[in-house]
Amino acid sequence: MARTIFVVGSSSGIGLEIVRLFFSKGWNVVAASRNPSASEDLQALRSQDSARLLLVALELSSPDTFSPALDAAVKAYGTIDVLLNNAGINIIGAFELLSQENLRKQLEVNFFGPAQLTRLAIPHLRSSATKSGKQSLIIGITSGSGHFGLPLFSFYTASKFAYEGLTESLYHELAPHGIAVKNVVPVGGIRGTKFGTNNFPDAEPLLLATLMGQQPNLSGEEPERRDVLQKYVENGAKTMGKAMTMSDQAEGAKSATDVAEAAWNAVDDGESKFRYFVGAEGHPIFEAKYGETCNDEAYMEKARQFWA
Repeated sequence: MARTIFVVGSSSGIGLEIVRLFFSKGWNVVAASRNPSASEDLQALRSQDSARLLLVALELSSPDTFSPALDAAVKAYGTIDVLLNNAGINIIGAFELLSQENLRKQLEVNFFGPAQLTRLAIPHLRSSATKSGKQSLIIGITSGSGHFGLPLFSFYTASKFAYEGLTESLYHELAPHGIAVKNVVPVGGIRGTKFGTNNFPDAEPLLLATLMGQQPNLSGEEPERRDVLQKYVENGAKTMGKAMTMSDQAEGAKSATDVAEAAWNAVDDGESKFRYFVGAEGHPIFEAKYGETCNDEAYMEKARQFWA
C-alpha cells in the first residue's frame, strides 16, 4: 500500500520539487498551498495520476484551514505517514525600524502556524505508525538561519531558531510514539525558488530601496534621526553584499532538487539522525560552529568577523 506525505508550501520551489520526487516514487502526495488550483505545475502533475495527488488549500496564517486540509488527506488516503513543513516568509530589515505587526506576521507563518499544524497532525501520524508498524515522520525544511544570526534578518532568524528548538524537543518527545522528527537544513540561497523576491513587499522600506538600487530620500528627517537612518542604509548595503555570497546566485549554490533529495533521504534512510545539512560544506560560520574543535566562542568570533 502506498504511503502518504502531506507537503505544506507545495506550489513552487522546494515544495514543488518534493511533491514531484515523492510522486515519482509512487507515494500518495497531498500538496497543500494557499491556492493550489492556480499552480500549473501541480495541475500538470495531477493529470498524470489524479488518484495519487490531492490538492488542498492551506494558509499558515489562517489556522481554521488546517483541520479541513488534514481531514481531506485522511479521507482520500486513510492515513498521513509524513508531514513536511516547508512554507515560510522572510521579512528583512533593521530590527529597530521594522514593526511589531511584521514580527507577528513572520512568526505566525514560520512558527506558530507550523507548530499548530504539527500538533493537529500528531494523532494521524501516531495512528499510522501504530497500524503500519513503520515510523511516521515530521520533516521540516528549515534554514542555516536557524543556526546562526544574520544582521537584517532578525525576524526570520528568530522564527527559524524557534522552529529548530521546537522540533529538537519533539525529536525526543515523540520517539516513543513511533514518530521520527527530522530537519533538512539548506545553508545559503537555493536555486530554483522565488523565496527572496516573493518577500520583497514586506521588506523594511529603507532596505528595500537599497536592494532596488535606489538612494533613500532622508532630507525630511531631523538631523539626528537622519544620521541614524543613513548608518542603517550604509551598513545595510554592506551587509546585503555579504549576504549575496550566500544567495541563490552564489557559485556552488544548491538547487531545490538537492533539498528535495535530502528530504527523501531523511524519510527513506531509516536513521535516527536529526539534521540533514544541504550546502554547509565550506561555509565559514558553519565550519566554526560545527567543526570538531570549535566551541561557541570560536563560532561567535568567526560570525563577527564574517559580518564585519
